[in-house]
Amino acid sequence: MADPGPVCKTFGLDPVVNRYCTIDGIITVVDAAHFLTQLSRKRPEGAVNEPAQQVAFADKVLLNKVDAVSRDKAQKTIAAIRSINAFAPVVECSLSLKPDAVPVEELVSIEAFDLTRLLTVESEQGEVDLAVPESHAAGHEHSHDHSHSHSCEDPTCTDPSHGAHHGHSHDADCRGSDSSCDHDTHDTHTHHDTDIGSMVLELKDVPMDIPRFNHLLDELLERSVDLYRYKGILACAQGGKVVRLVLQGVHDMLDLSFSGEWPSEKPLRTQVVLIGRKLDKAALEQRFRECALLPDVV
Repeated sequence: MADPGPVCKTFGLDPVVNRYCTIDGIITVVDAAHFLTQLSRKRPEGAVNEPAQQVAFADKVLLNKVDAVSRDKAQKTIAAIRSINAFAPVVECSLSLKPDAVPVEELVSIEAFDLTRLLTVESEQGEVDLAVPESHAAGHEHSHDHSHSHSCEDPTCTDPSHGAHHGHSHDADCRGSDSSCDHDTHDTHTHHDTDIGSMVLELKDVPMDIPRFNHLLDELLERSVDLYRYKGILACAQGGKVVRLVLQGVHDMLDLSFSGEWPSEKPLRTQVVLIGRKLDKAALEQRFRECALLPDVV
């Protein structure tokens, strides 16, 4: 689909739909052979970069057809993905060669929109860092059954598993139109300015002032069309105590839920992850710091 946002909002806002089904998570399949070209294609002024947008919404990314590209191009594609969405795990695969390469358990029970799961994980692990993808926290790489042997040099070979190993020349006709081309002189494969990215806002040791944070949320929601996904765990001052709030949202669909008092044994830390378009990191970090409650007011 071009834009997952409206679908997410339908599940979240329609009480009839929400009563019977929910979204488990968003999985984006990226074509390793073509993604960099699609990402860099020229678009009209102000147009949304749809490949980047789809990656931005993802809770998990399947990088498919890694058998058809060099390892260098695969790594460049992963870097481009992470420059857009630094929080989604990337799973490398070649589904046409091995349809079951990605275990089903990696595709289901993501529970990305379940706020109670976020708190359960935090309770079990002691502390959750929202800025670290789950796969990185677990300490393992996601790569499924692909090799990059360079033994096949036959240009007439039709074995699909050898797709990454056949040479091609860079004559006057090679203008970057070949999506599988790895020649570093083609700008379409080396520069990707999508204006879509991700960031984490963090405040430690002091609680947030709820009215100030609500005002910041109002400012963000004024540009909700460019705010794709956001979530957070907040330590907020309320009635002389510090309480925990859990934030989850897609565009202007916002859920900010109370989750009891902040555990006394845990240091205060507020984290909010933002994924969207034209995010002004410096300005947002400054506004976020201004939401801190002054120590003499707590």
